[in-house]
Amino acid sequence: MPEHQTLLEFLPATTDLNDDVVNELENFVSHNSKLSFEGAEDCAGWLAARDMGSMAMMGCVGYAGRENRVYLMTLCVNKDARRQGIGRALAEGVYNQVVETGETLFALTDGRMNSGFYRSLGYEHLKPASEYKKLDDIAGRKQHRFCTVYAIQK
Repeated sequence: MPEHQTLLEFLPATTDLNDDVVNELENFVSHNSKLSFEGAEDCAGWLAARDMGSMAMMGCVGYAGRENRVYLMTLCVNKDARRQGIGRALAEGVYNQVVETGETLFALTDGRMNSGFYRSLGYEHLKPASEYKKLDDIAGRKQHRFCTVYAIQK
């Protein structure tokens, strides 16, 4: 499996992106994950990982915030580029550049598939998830009803 040299690119809120970029993100997510693009209009911004040679998208994550909480939304990596640090770079990029001191970064995810990934980044598995899902309109969405909640505070 070839290693990819990636460039991280911060993008604005979904509502501020041109249609071509929104379509690129939506197509990338639908082809590289089981995630839905539903709710993407609420993303305050995106971080994309692009192959430095071809500029093809290798991964992306949307993020949104409420008060002292930031949520990772729709983190996914190209199926052929997994286990090369791209997901880690995306999650750490949001943590380092978006999350302010005192804020908590949440990941609402299918815990069976991603628990090792988030724990390796220092996230704590929060139980019971139902209590955290009552925090606001992002965590409480219908598509998050079966999600596991992970969090890390800055």
